[in-house]
Amino acid sequence: VKLFSKQEYSEEMINTFRQEVSLMKKLRHPSIILFMGAVASEERLCIVTEFLPRGSLFQLLQKDTGKLDPRRKLNMAIDIARGMNYLHNSIPTIVHRDLKSSNLLVDKNWTVKVTMKLSSPYFYIFCAHLFQLGCRLWSFAPQT
Repeated sequence: VKLFSKQEYSEEMINTFRQEVSLMKKLRHPSIILFMGAVASEERLCIVTEFLPRGSLFQLLQKDTGKLDPRRKLNMAIDIARGMNYLHNSIPTIVHRDLKSSNLLVDKNWTVKVTMKLSSPYFYIFCAHLFQLGCRLWSFAPQT
């Protein structure tokens, strides 16, 4: 569960939050974090996703205890590539632009899942059917 305090959002951010939640509800892929739900009230914005007990790939790489053998690393790379391929081939096309090990979470079966950082300044959606040249539709200020 990710919580945003009232000081962190404006009316514009609430509307943006709702648009992003609407998009996330449609994303279904084994290598994309599963969106479970959201709450948007005047008091709180909350995002609920599946829980991935092994944490981020960044954390696993920092404390590598030998569990990341070459075969497992290859499978993790394939998971990431499949997740990004799904995003890039979705309609509208989603370009993550903030792919890094801290934005990749690992489940109990060592499957890596791409997380969608809502309101990330690097998260853009290109809608070719809305704009002939496929220009940037949304971009946001970074969260603190």
